[in-house]
Amino acid sequence: MGKKTEATLVRKPWLDFTTDAAFLLLSIISIYYCFVEDAGNMILIWLGIVVVGIYVVVHISGALGTFLSRRWLSGALFGDPLSSKITHRKFTAQCWQLVVHVGMAYLEYQAVKKINWVDEPHLLGPPAKHLNIPIDRDTINVYVIQSAIWIVTGLSHRFIEAHHKDYYVCSHISFFPAQTTLTPAPAPAHHHKNR
Repeated sequence: MGKKTEATLVRKPWLDFTTDAAFLLLSIISIYYCFVEDAGNMILIWLGIVVVGIYVVVHISGALGTFLSRRWLSGALFGDPLSSKITHRKFTAQCWQLVVHVGMAYLEYQAVKKINWVDEPHLLGPPAKHLNIPIDRDTINVYVIQSAIWIVTGLSHRFIEAHHKDYYVCSHISFFPAQTTLTPAPAPAHHHKNR
């Protein structure tokens, strides 16, 4: 059995330009909304926290995974699966993604459980101060943290993971949720000012 190798990506300049432009536009919109909601400093702080957090999780999970792989999975059945650099990198990437998803699921649950989102679904949207819609501070915090995570992972994907053959598929898929997240919710009829 030979060593695993990863297929390399054939670059497509027009696709690079469109994905980079879309990412830049969505990042600017996201940061703009944070500044509109008086959370501009908060997003800048969270961008730093996300970078440091991912770095810490990758290194801790890498060390722990290597220890467990050598200690308990090195027998004939598994053969130290994390000894391969590719497998080790994929393992650490999955670990930080797991931490992000579990952490955000908890924060989102804490923010959403206080909101009557069945009767007022606009309260779950992104910040909409310009529409005079009252938004819970926890919802704004979740939005800011999600935006920071999305920007950091987008940059990582573009500049670190860009040599993988699934780069274009992953980058396009990641823009669809971001576009819906960053679009302000329309104000319901009872929130419009009387004319």
